[in-house]
Amino acid sequence: NQELDSRLRADGKIQMAEELQDISKLANISYIIQEKPNGSGGAILEAKEFANGEDIAILYGDDLIDYDEKSAIGELIEAYEKTNGGSQLGCQYIPDENLHMYGIVKPKTTADSKIFEVSGFVEKPKTKEDSPSNYAALGRYILPNKIFEILESCKPTKSGEILLTDAILESMKTHPCYGCAFTGKRYDIGNKAGYVKALIDYSLKREDLREEILSYMRETVSKNS
Repeated sequence: NQELDSRLRADGKIQMAEELQDISKLANISYIIQEKPNGSGGAILEAKEFANGEDIAILYGDDLIDYDEKSAIGELIEAYEKTNGGSQLGCQYIPDENLHMYGIVKPKTTADSKIFEVSGFVEKPKTKEDSPSNYAALGRYILPNKIFEILESCKPTKSGEILLTDAILESMKTHPCYGCAFTGKRYDIGNKAGYVKALIDYSLKREDLREEILSYMRETVSKNS
């Protein structure tokens, strides 16, 4: 944003302008506006032309995953290469009491390794007995380019949504699919409490914010205890 850059420099905020310049060099981003709320599958279909025939990585924006050495999508890419281009569903272990909140993957065999073949999903199982495993698919996927063709033929829900899970299940009939248990800490920032927790934890990692945030937290806890 050249206008913002010029304004910051004119106001003498050189360091802030340089920080914004550095951020702008981290990635080249193209974006498409989803004109109507027709589900995650509808959003992904908007990127068909951009994918240009290649397999795709999908990252849900409300699943923020912090990591030390390797990103979750980086781990999925490694698994994709190890399985000769198999679909990858980024997964993490979920305790029994929270299984009803997630789409739970169904392993073909016991999920006792980092990468395991998947045969299906159970969306938000009502009980532990209804759940095929303790591994939930959490907002990171690598899928074959054919997923676009499948999405185009998916029947929308009554509310007009095209569901990615329906397309993934259909793709499993002809394309191997794996669960990849990624490392890292996940924040559900589509949830208000999850968003606040992420802000706190990320703030505490910054040298320029850590002490001020810690001081404020101590003060707040003291006032409210």
